[in-house]
Amino acid sequence: MADREHDPLDPPDPLDHGVVGRAGTVTIAIGGGDIPGEVRVHVRGTHELFIAYAEVPLAVGRSVLVYQSRGHRDVDVMTDPAAEVDDLG
Repeated sequence: MADREHDPLDPPDPLDHGVVGRAGTVTIAIGGGDIPGEVRVHVRGTHELFIAYAEVPLAVGRSVLVYQSRGHRDVDVMTDPAAEVDDLG
């Protein structure tokens, strides 16, 4: 099947694929589970803020990695494994 051109009448993809895989910092504590917080992520040449969810609570200042976009400005994050290695020295 050949790729078709984007139809301007199609709704835009709400998922933000550009933020997935990016590192960020927690700016408003994330409560864990269904309790969101906020993260600041460097993407598209600037810093942007996203509503963030994580499996566990994460404190302000914690380095995180975005692993999934929920759509619009919502993302799922986890503790940044690279930052954990740096913390261990």
